[in-house]
Amino acid sequence: MAPIGLHKSQYNIPRTRVSINMMRLAARASIKTMETLNTEHSTTFGEWHLPYYILAVTALELLAKVLLIRGWAEGADIPEIDKYLRKFGHDLSKLYSKDALSESYLQRAGIAKVEKVENQDQFVFHYAFYTIKEPEKPIYVYEMESLRYGLISENKSNAGFVAYQTDQSLELCKSVQNAELEI
Repeated sequence: MAPIGLHKSQYNIPRTRVSINMMRLAARASIKTMETLNTEHSTTFGEWHLPYYILAVTALELLAKVLLIRGWAEGADIPEIDKYLRKFGHDLSKLYSKDALSESYLQRAGIAKVEKVENQDQFVFHYAFYTIKEPEKPIYVYEMESLRYGLISENKSNAGFVAYQTDQSLELCKSVQNAELEI
């Protein structure tokens, strides 16, 4: 009998490959949903912004983690991979660093650098993605904790939320996804 969630033709596939495929599918679904939200609600401000940004940060995190574990052997020990990924946590500035991902991948994705932004006077953003195309105009992406917990977040600086750069966030996610598909 196939394990729950897998088609019977997939249950002999090594768990590493299944994990990568599931993460990739979740990222693609996040981006597709972002496209739908952006198209259907592009002229209104409302409740769709929070899920939109949760989808963006989820897609960016999963795509980076897919790349990080792609090189592992097919029969790799899942706890070992988990331990390795925990070094990065949910920190997009660590996941999108040149230490984690290759410089050639970052260039294909159009990313010059990613910085963690602790505080700003007016808005609270958590990651600034600087693109090769427009290095002077960062795309801001929220940290997952601030999106999940908002005002009750342990880190009170996470309480700010500004609906901003929906088109740019979507394009960034697509660019990262396309670069992952090229490898």
